[in-house]
Amino acid sequence: MTIGEICQKLSLSETTLRYYERQGVLYRIPRVGGRRDYSEKDYHRLQEILQLRRAGVPLKTICDYFALVDQEKADEALKESDERIKNLNDELNVLKSRKKNIKIAVSLINKSLRYVFFSKNRLEIKVE
Repeated sequence: MTIGEICQKLSLSETTLRYYERQGVLYRIPRVGGRRDYSEKDYHRLQEILQLRRAGVPLKTICDYFALVDQEKADEALKESDERIKNLNDELNVLKSRKKNIKIAVSLINKSLRYVFFSKNRLEIKVE
């Protein structure tokens, strides 16, 4: 596959693909006749890279992960992935707690505003 073909299949710019190569996330593709020739393996790795990026994983972490995979240290790579998932779950729990507290605060504010609005006619309180 040429660089144009793989980029089109992945909806990825050629500039981004070359950037990934320079950063070491994707190893340099050998040139055949002056052109890069991407394999199915390269295509699948790029899919993984893009999915990890969409999940918010930093490029450095992705690079480290694939370095372990390439060295056939899958256990370490899995351990790091599990740790990342644990951290994301912790962050998610914090966000859920904040969301719950915000809902409670909004509910209390709405009750207060209804009370003030209801009392407005009797107490001459003006709320805008």
